[in-house]
Formats: sequence, C-alpha cells, structure tokens
Amino acid sequence: MVASVVDADPVPLGEDQRAAVGVLCSPGAALRVVLAPAGHGKTALTTSAASAVEGDGRTVVALATTNKAVAELRAAGLEASTIARWRLDGAALPEGAVVVLDEVSQVSTRDASAVLTAVTATSGAALWCLGDEDQGRSVAPGGLAAELARLADDRQVAAAELSVNRRQHDPDEQEALAAYRRGDLAASQATRVGHDWEHTASTTEETRDQLAAVAVVDICDYGPTAVAVLAVSHVDCEDLTDRIRRQLRALGRIAGPELSGPGWGPEERDYAAGDRVLFHVNCRLGDERVHNGTAGQVCAVDRHGINVTLDDGRTAVLPPAVYAGCRPDGSPNMSHAWARTIDGAQGGTWDHVHLLATPNVDRHTLYVGQSRGRHPTHTWNTVPTPGDEVHGNVVVDRRDPGEIVLAAAARVPDNTFAAWDDPDVIDRRLRAEAHEHRAALASGPPDCRAERQQLARAVEQLEREARTHADALARAERHVRATGGPHLRRHAREAHHSAVAARDRAEHRLLDTQADLRITRAQLGRAESAVEQRHRWEQANQWRHHELAHVEHQLAAHWTRAVLTAIDQDDPLAHGLDRLRGARRSLVAQDAAADIAIVDGALSEARIDRLYGIDHGQPVPEHLTALLGAVPRDGAARDAWLGLAEQTEARLDRGVPLPGRTLSVVERLKRLDADDPLQHARAIVDSAHWLPDAEGIDGPERWRNAADRAAELHHALERSRSRDLGHDLGISL
Repeated sequence: MVASVVDADPVPLGEDQRAAVGVLCSPGAALRVVLAPAGHGKTALTTSAASAVEGDGRTVVALATTNKAVAELRAAGLEASTIARWRLDGAALPEGAVVVLDEVSQVSTRDASAVLTAVTATSGAALWCLGDEDQGRSVAPGGLAAELARLADDRQVAAAELSVNRRQHDPDEQEALAAYRRGDLAASQATRVGHDWEHTASTTEETRDQLAAVAVVDICDYGPTAVAVLAVSHVDCEDLTDRIRRQLRALGRIAGPELSGPGWGPEERDYAAGDRVLFHVNCRLGDERVHNGTAGQVCAVDRHGINVTLDDGRTAVLPPAVYAGCRPDGSPNMSHAWARTIDGAQGGTWDHVHLLATPNVDRHTLYVGQSRGRHPTHTWNTVPTPGDEVHGNVVVDRRDPGEIVLAAAARVPDNTFAAWDDPDVIDRRLRAEAHEHRAALASGPPDCRAERQQLARAVEQLEREARTHADALARAERHVRATGGPHLRRHAREAHHSAVAARDRAEHRLLDTQADLRITRAQLGRAESAVEQRHRWEQANQWRHHELAHVEHQLAAHWTRAVLTAIDQDDPLAHGLDRLRGARRSLVAQDAAADIAIVDGALSEARIDRLYGIDHGQPVPEHLTALLGAVPRDGAARDAWLGLAEQTEARLDRGVPLPGRTLSVVERLKRLDADDPLQHARAIVDSAHWLPDAEGIDGPERWRNAADRAAELHHALERSRSRDLGHDLGISL
C-alpha cells in the first residue's frame, strides 16, 4: 500500500524520502521522528506518508506552532491547524489518528505535553515529529527537537534522516549551508563571499540602503510574494521597510491616501495602495477568518478602511479596530510585510531572500535566515558605526562587519529540553538575561529632551526680549539725534544728555540680552546634540526592549507551566502563592479559560486553608489587619471578619487591588451605634453580639453568610442615618 502511494505521487520522491516514508508508516511504536535540515523535503514525504495511512482509513491531524508553518502544510495538501487552535477546540483525536507535529524546534514543552497526552489517551494513535534542532526556538520553554535528536542518536525512537537538499538550487549554496551545520561557519561565509552573496558597504546606512535598493529591484522583477527581506528585530524590519517604501513610492508602486496604525516602535506606520501587510492576530473580517501570519496586498484605502487581497486570493476590508488596534501585550495587530523577522519566517520558502545580519544574530537565527530562499540568499552585514553609543558604551570594535557577524553566529542558545530542567534554574537564567538588558538600557546617555524644550523656550523668550531691546535702542538713537545739535541751550543740553544716557542703558540691556542669547543658544546646541545622541542610542538599543519583553513573556510562560504541573501533582503551592497568582494573571492575558478554572480552584482551596489557620490561631497577615482590623474574639462578628477576609483574599487572587485603610464591619457598626440617635438602630446593634449566629452550617459558608448579614446590617444603618439626617435638615430649613 505504501509503495503504491509513493509511486503514484505526482512529485517523485528521492530514495532518502522513500526510506523516511517507510519509517513513518511501518508498524511498531507510536512515536516516529524525521529530523532533517531546512529544504530537504520533509513536507513532501509527509504528504505521501499521510496519503498512505489515510488509505488505510486513519485520520491525519497536522499541527504546528505558527500559522506560517500551518500554511505550508495546507499548501502541501494536509489539513492543518495551530496547536493553540487545536487545544481550544478540545484537543480530541479519533481512534487510530496520526498526528503530524511539524517544526518541533518551535514547540513548547507544554504544547508537546498536550499533544502527547492526547495521543497516549487515544487507542491506536501515532505521533510523527518533523523538524530540525538547528532552527528557531520556541517562545515558551521547549527544546523538544534537541531531545528527539538525542533519543534518535541513542536509537530509542524510530527515526529517519534526509540527505538531499531540495530547496536551494545552487550546489555551492547547498555546500555553504552544509558547512554551517557542521559548525564550520568560516567556510560557509567564505563560500558566500566568494560568490558575492555577502555584502558590506562603507557605512551601515549605505549597506541598508543598498539592501533596500536591490530588494526593490527583485520585487519589481519577480513580484512581492516571491521576495523576502529578513532581520532579527522588529525595529530593523521597520527601518528596512521605510527604505523600501520610499523607493516604491518614487516608482509609483505605492500611491494614494494613507491610513495609520501603531508600530513596533514609538512611530506610527502608514498604509497605502500597493503596500504589503502582515497580520499578527487571528481575526474575523466579515465572513473571512484571517490567521496570525497571513500576508496580503493593499488594493485601496478609503473612509471604510484598508482594502486588502490576501495571498490566498480572498479579499477583505480592514476596519480601524484591526489596522489601528493592538494586541493585549501592546504590539500591533498588523505591520508591513516588506520585511519580517527571521523567527516569523521559519517554515517559509521564497524565491529570493535578502538578510540583514547584525551582531544580534546567533547560530540558529542566521542559519534560519540563510536557508529560506530557493536562489542564493544575499546577506548584508552591518554593525554599529564606531563612536556611536550602543548598549551604554562607545563602540570601538574595528573588525570588519563580516567578522563581527561571524563571531555573533558562533553563539549557540541553550536548547535543553525544558521538562528536564529545574524551574528555578530556568528562572535564574532568564532573570539574568533580563537584568542584562535592563542594565544596558539604564546606562545610556542622558535624556535631554525636557532640557532642550526648556532651552528652546528660553531662546524664544530671549529673542523676543532682544527684538524689544533693539527697538528700544533704535527709538533712543532717534531721540538722541532729535535732541542733539550745535549751540544747545542748557535745558536742551540736559535733555540731550538724558537721551544719551537712556540710549546707553538700552544698548547695555540689548548687549546683555544678546550675550545671554548666545550662551543659551550654545546650551541649546549642546542639548540638541545630546538629544540626537540619545536618539541614535535608543534606535540602536530598541531591540533590547523587544528582547526584554520576550524574556518576560518566557518567564511568565515558564512559571505558568510549572504551576499547572504542580497543580496536576496535587501540590498547587509548590512554588508559592505569588507564583500561583502570577500564573492566573498570565492565563487571563491568554484568555485560557480551561486553565484559569484549574488555577481558580487551586487558589480557592489555598484561600480556605489560610483562613482556617487564622481561625485556629495562626498569625494574621498584615494587609488583613490593616484593612479589617483585629480578629474579633468569637461569635458572629468573628465569622463576619473571616468572611470579609476571604473576600479580600479572593480579590488578591484575581489580581484586583485592595482599597486603602477602612474600618472593619464591627468598628463601623460600633461607630454607628455611638453616633446614630435612632432607637431601632441601637436595638439592632446591641442585640445578639452585633450579628445573629448562623445555625446548621460551619466553615466558609458560615463566614460568608455572616459577612453578607454584616454588610446588609451596615447598609440598613447607613440608610437609616441618611434618612434621619435628611429629616433633621428639613426641620432646620
């Protein structure tokens, strides 16, 4: 059956691919692995293998982390979805299903656990893992590809290898990538340099301009969907996009009115007819569902929004909520697609690729960027200009940009399988990385923008004063001339001397003001230079803000996973109450309703345990004493205090801030008793030790009922007092 399906494939498979299909489809263990370099034909062989098992009546479920990888699977004929969407849909598998897990290097441990749980819980199910350990990492803790490679090397899982590069057309580029994977980065770079595939201009700005110019030529010659411009950071992508758009506008390829939306940096981004756009959210536009990672072409911009034609041929109108909106983390819903990040490009293939290489690359990112194109990828090496402030220090590295990029590419990120790591070890590593970024961002040149504004206003004021004094001096000069002349009488001479003195005073005032103006202008010039220096430093370090946000996201995801694991092991407080509450905040941001319910249950149990401890003599937390006062000794008042304490702790568990210092319910009732002259109010307050005791219930339900009755009594007394005050006011009037 397998052989006949492979033979019938319209695209003939190579011998290595046919062998891999045999590994995937042969009977035996449920886990099968195909780990191979980019462009070696994993997707093509998987399509054939999927057809073979579907011929046996089995269902194939294809999954990947990113929508870009999902789109590639769908283009190959596989029904695919993201792991996140599959989990939201219930993560169910039919009996005998085959799960194809693509781009496993990007799969987080938590997602891998969800897939594995579903497979092991389904009778006859199998899991095929495809990917490359040398490609991009997952956002959350992961390392699955490295672990599968280790298991394959130890022959603990059934695995296949592919030996033929089918993506890159040029044999020399194939050899350059093979050398890169072997760790011979210098040989790989030398091959590229020898074929003029690596470029460095005299300055960084010139290199970026040349990249944009060559990319525009390719866009015009081959079409925008055939060309990819890649960079490590969103900041670099926006910079390259601006250069490309300026040239396309000059050519008339982008024209007409524009609408603006937020960018990855502080500046807004403009969209006009002819622009390429890239979505960063899943959204519904009319009857069309658009996935994160979808790209399209702007056809027109009008008062209704931005009209786009998506790359799959569908059309849609983007309302302001989409093009001017942001995701919960503050990043934009969409951006220009003229340049995209290397991480976002993993799993994609283009005919022509231009890669901006900076000292921010590492072993994985440079490889992913250089392996996306069918034709040789052109790498444009840039470094900060010597003398510029970067990372809080003056750049003094005089090496060639190619040498610096090569040294940066030697960095190998840690891809240890996260499930094997102590959560505190990962926490320390990520916090150290975050601390490095924060320290660098705090060590930049001073921000003199406010000082520049003050000095600019001072210059304007002094210029006005100088004009006023100049006018006054001109009037004084005219007065001197009018009062002067030969043979003046005594009175005329005195008037002339007075005019001369007034002129001299006006001249001194003008000279003093002009001196102050020169000094202030010099100060303004220095402030403007400092602001420009700060601006260059911020541009050079903008990537650190994105890296810091990435690390903080990893930290939150890491501890959320650790907390959920602890809950699953019946130890919800294994990492502490703050971690448990932090996990809930992270899950709320992800809108993960099922996991929120799990954490809420754990928080509720922990909350009741804490209050039982207080009820039996354990110390009372300071924030409860400050808010509610001391715990009453006994009776319904004590129950009411415990009920209010539970409500307070529930607010903290949900991330709702507490109010300032307030009187406890008992103190409020006592105060009302002392101040309220109404007889019936005193009778209520004086009876039954403030509140009636509950009967027939105990524990949390008793506390809650007592708190509810206390609140009701308090509101009744407040209303009574308000009516009485109103009555007294009416009588007095």
